[in-house]
Amino acid sequence: MRSGVWPDADGSRRGRRRRYRPVAGAVVACAVLAAGVSVALAGGAPVVADESAVTGVETGTATCTTDDAGFCTLAHRLGTTPAAVVVTLVAPQGGAGPLPSQLAADRYTATGFRVRALTAKGEAYTGSLTVGYAAYPGGAPAGASVPPPTVASAPASSPAVAGSPSRPAPSSAGDAGSGDAVAGCPAGGQLSGVPSGNQFAGHTYNGHGQTLPRGNYTIGSGTCIENYVFDGSNLTLAGSPSNVTIVNNLFQNWPARQAIANVNGTDITVNYNTVKASAGGAWTGIFGQGAMRRVTIAHNDIQNLGAAVDGIQLRFTGTGTDIEIAYNRITDNGRFPIELQQVAHGLKVHHNYATVRRMGGDQLGQLSIATGNDKDGGGYYDADTSGVEIAYNIVVNTDGSANPACFESRGNGNVLHDNYCRNYSYVDDYAMTNNSSPTPWYVTDNVLVGPGTGAVSIYEGFNRAGHQYVAPTERGNKRYAMGDPNAPGVPAWNYAAGVTTPSTGS
Repeated sequence: MRSGVWPDADGSRRGRRRRYRPVAGAVVACAVLAAGVSVALAGGAPVVADESAVTGVETGTATCTTDDAGFCTLAHRLGTTPAAVVVTLVAPQGGAGPLPSQLAADRYTATGFRVRALTAKGEAYTGSLTVGYAAYPGGAPAGASVPPPTVASAPASSPAVAGSPSRPAPSSAGDAGSGDAVAGCPAGGQLSGVPSGNQFAGHTYNGHGQTLPRGNYTIGSGTCIENYVFDGSNLTLAGSPSNVTIVNNLFQNWPARQAIANVNGTDITVNYNTVKASAGGAWTGIFGQGAMRRVTIAHNDIQNLGAAVDGIQLRFTGTGTDIEIAYNRITDNGRFPIELQQVAHGLKVHHNYATVRRMGGDQLGQLSIATGNDKDGGGYYDADTSGVEIAYNIVVNTDGSANPACFESRGNGNVLHDNYCRNYSYVDDYAMTNNSSPTPWYVTDNVLVGPGTGAVSIYEGFNRAGHQYVAPTERGNKRYAMGDPNAPGVPAWNYAAGVTTPSTGS
């Protein structure tokens, strides 16, 4: 597969100038969270809201009129500041210009939250707007000071993720014919060459598809590199940089342990890259460690690693804040397709697609969101994680026998919802033992196809001394046997946008 060119839903490949076009198609049918209310999506049939809401979760619909920047404020009746608010588009009612295709919630308080609506071009939607929402309890008590999450966008044509910190995808508008402009990259000319010493720094580099000489490359602050082929090469972020974008590159046969290494710092975007199977001692496709703030790793294709290694691994050794891992495809993986560790706030893991198989070594073939509980080498963190949402992921075990759990979930206040797991015994295993008064957490509306009965969550079996585990609130999950003719097949997954659509068979 050529770097950055994703198949459309019909499997065809389009030209390079279409690869970043935002999805603006029909709204995917999803339950509007308004107990007992029938509402109509714009241009579609009525959707009857699910009445089996999670205990303690306040659901409803609300209408407001956005201002010139696309913002409006809505009220909730939860009584405390929510841990998360999930919003879905019900219907715009009039409004100026194109309809909204991006929707997000932030600034949670004990009485309300803020919504922002943007068009497919990232412009503010101005007009009346109706949304469905679910406010999850477990945030700060009324009156406490809560820093607002980053305002973000999630396509309204796919289910929204609360407070998603993603930044806009690169634009295909071009730069006076000199190559595609990249949103979030520094201003300046497009440079096609590589400076001496293999150091990318302080510019926007467009490789126009050229293959770099073999070697180890580094990237400094205020830099974007786009459309290079790293064949026999790898890329490392130097120090703890800021304002870095790595977009639309191909990595294969890299010589070091990671194709993209030392991801950390502030305002880091790693999007639309292809990472292929390696030759030699490679370990992880994308690896990061340190303090991270506003880091996005999205729309990457990590394919056929063919070993007991991780696809993406981030270690928040200096705390992670506003982190998004989304719309990635990770195939034929032998350990953890995604592994996230240590303390994080505002972590969103959504719309990823992963296939795994047993390849030996230390592996469980699951997405590991092991944040906020045990330290590497023993001991526990005193600080909690917060705002962790794991949603709309598809995880398929391709071995003949089932793996124990689809997800590993650690850290208080996590919300796992609307994921699809196949050939697993459980949706998640957990070790929620961090403090004496842990925040409640939820496992809701997931689909599990595999052996086993009963609860979809299982306790891993160890405690922090003096503390007890905290089981999740489970509601709305569906479990099917592998041979059940009523079991839903693996949902279709649009590689251009990561949007899940109705099941297409197993």
